[in-house]
Amino acid sequence: MLDVGTGTGASAILAARKVGKSGRVLGIDLSKRMLAKARERAARLGLVNVEFRLMDSTSLRLPEGSFDAIITSFGTPEGLYGGRLVLRGWLRVLAAGGRLCLCEGPDDDKVNRTIERVFAKYKVARPTSRLAAKRRLQALISKEGKRQHRVHFSNARRVVRELRDAGFSGAKASTRRFATFFPSARVLLDLLIASDVSDEYKAMSPENQRAFKQEFISALRPFESSRGFLWGDKVVFAQARKSRA
Repeated sequence: MLDVGTGTGASAILAARKVGKSGRVLGIDLSKRMLAKARERAARLGLVNVEFRLMDSTSLRLPEGSFDAIITSFGTPEGLYGGRLVLRGWLRVLAAGGRLCLCEGPDDDKVNRTIERVFAKYKVARPTSRLAAKRRLQALISKEGKRQHRVHFSNARRVVRELRDAGFSGAKASTRRFATFFPSARVLLDLLIASDVSDEYKAMSPENQRAFKQEFISALRPFESSRGFLWGDKVVFAQARKSRA
């Protein structure tokens, strides 16, 4: 079994326990730090049927037909790549009758778009050199992404079509929504400015920080209920096979 984007090896370790002594699991990732943690976890559990390698999932250096199954749990590739070429590469390393199973998300929704709109309004016009470099990189990725054919892993209908076009059979996908409860939009805001958008927030003047917070909370008020605020992500579960013919 191949675990694409294994991270700290959680899925690979579960798979290793599932396949038992007669099976083998390989977890691949582009993060040396994540792989080190994965190896430590496997060693601590005494698992000898799981291995972790530094490898790009968009260009697999693996023998043809060498896996009975490929899994990826929020580990699909990021950045620029040719979508169908990636899936064909995954198909190549699957044995006849082998299965691909993945889950990915999140998909865009009204809450995410609202958050992005408010942040865009308050971005500083003169960012620091670090923030300017970060923005240039994000803009470049967005621009180049539009020129590349990428797999829409977070869209159930599209990913089924992509899988079929790449040569997989029996492709099917479903979408489920998983929501996280916050006491209020203010709590979500505190989380975001401490993590995902901290650089943009810190660059704002104190006056704009106050105005931004007020508008953020006001914009998300329609999504709140008497119980609190639910912020959910859509997760796509997909599976397909490599034909035996």
